[in-house]
Amino acid sequence: MLEGKSYAQIRAYYRKKLISKIQELLETDETLNMSHYKEQNLNVDVVFKNEEVLIVTNEKFEELFNQVDFDLSYESKSYESKDKNYKSNFKRAYNQCKEAIRSNGNISLNAAMVGVIGALYSPTRASTGYVVYSEMVICKRELYELDDIYFAKLEDYERENISINDLVKIIYDLSKETEGIEIPEGDIDDETIDDSVYSRNKILFGPPGTGKSYNIKSKMNLINVKNKNVTRITFHPEYSYYEFVGQYKPVVAYEKIAGTIRYPHNDKVISEKAFVYYDFVPGPFIKAIVDALRLQESSEENVPENALLVIEEINRGNSSAIFGDIFQLLDRINDVNNKFYGESEYSIDIPIEIKEYIKNELKWEERDWMDKFENGFIIPSNLYIYSTMNTSDQSLYPMDSAFKRRWDMEYMYINYKEEKLEHLYLPEPYEEIKWLDFIKKINGEIVNYTEVDDKQIGQWFVGKSLSKSEFLGKVVSYLWFDIFRYNPEKIFKKNIKTFDDVRIYYDRGIFKEEFIDGVLENRVNRDEE
Repeated sequence: MLEGKSYAQIRAYYRKKLISKIQELLETDETLNMSHYKEQNLNVDVVFKNEEVLIVTNEKFEELFNQVDFDLSYESKSYESKDKNYKSNFKRAYNQCKEAIRSNGNISLNAAMVGVIGALYSPTRASTGYVVYSEMVICKRELYELDDIYFAKLEDYERENISINDLVKIIYDLSKETEGIEIPEGDIDDETIDDSVYSRNKILFGPPGTGKSYNIKSKMNLINVKNKNVTRITFHPEYSYYEFVGQYKPVVAYEKIAGTIRYPHNDKVISEKAFVYYDFVPGPFIKAIVDALRLQESSEENVPENALLVIEEINRGNSSAIFGDIFQLLDRINDVNNKFYGESEYSIDIPIEIKEYIKNELKWEERDWMDKFENGFIIPSNLYIYSTMNTSDQSLYPMDSAFKRRWDMEYMYINYKEEKLEHLYLPEPYEEIKWLDFIKKINGEIVNYTEVDDKQIGQWFVGKSLSKSEFLGKVVSYLWFDIFRYNPEKIFKKNIKTFDDVRIYYDRGIFKEEFIDGVLENRVNRDEE
């Protein structure tokens, strides 16, 4: 897998393994301290999540951020000839750090190095000069305490602190491979400084199997949301505004009775009986609102936690009807300098029963309500709403442009180089064909045949293993019934006339020879890359 890779790529591969191991050793949400290798006072708390090192934007980091002289760093011309993008890189990283603080989120080590730590250590230094995994170090003792067996080699390490890159060399014994190899500058693993990381409303859309739901899970690391603060729902054709927001419904309650009642047919004895009454029952939207408001009130470190409402398959329901007047609240204040940053820009009036439910849940008095919602009901800044949309089903309930405009639309591309699927092969009789090579070829056929790109197969259309029954039931059936139903000869052999023929002739091969040859050619091209 690593054959033919550069030293930097090999090190990055093992660095991800190391980060995952440290995450495994740490308790949930436990942090470690990292500091600049020369300036120990430039230290931050970090978490290890999904092969990434993320800085926690707590009071310690905010204090460092407030010390940055923006004008000094931005106006510096020392490296302008070497790095024409220095100013824009610094400004974007600085603004993202500011946004992360205002969003109660975490931030990448790279962005924090460019926008804060590096700017404090050397304001005139170009951003491409940072080797973040070498310049930020961890206390050796803290690592040793996590697992003295795994980190046993640190006993002989001279210094008190160690960088992640040096740690990788020691733990995975890469020292021999470093001889005569020049380590490239800017060791940031192609990390990008994304201007929309902390968008409050986001729709992830793309072909089936591109990992949209998984991607939301990984984004939770950046927006600092714990699993217990996630509300998850799925839209469907019968889903309504009242189910989403809340409504009066019959509710079962129980009252004590004076004696006991024995049922003769089953000897059951009860001391209370059920009765039905009507009460307001909140939907997932109001539950998420309450969670967010409760988190704002119960913050222990003056850094509120965030809540997340996840809407799966947002286009499978009539989103305009489901959101109703909530639609107005989706416009969020996006000026990071505004004290109301992240809250709804416009407010609405809500029914008295919703207001009373929220007050009761939070044990608020009327004055508490007025303090928060003096000008009307809004979505609090610490509530994120993330949704998924399968482009192959987008015709179910098309969303109008006014609705989509209120969301950050992020397209999920098919990853034909997904490392976790690098060794996944098709089942017999195609056991020599890699899954990633297969979908690259078949997607080309799908696009040529349908003349659209929303019917393609994503890398996660199947799992990390692929049996014959799963390949037939998921992949081949999708190709037969949903794509090439009326022209199966595009990829299937001429003798395959029905899906029953697929089962009968499968062991002898069902795909055209030209198609299989194209898949194998893709494999050769990928290996050359």
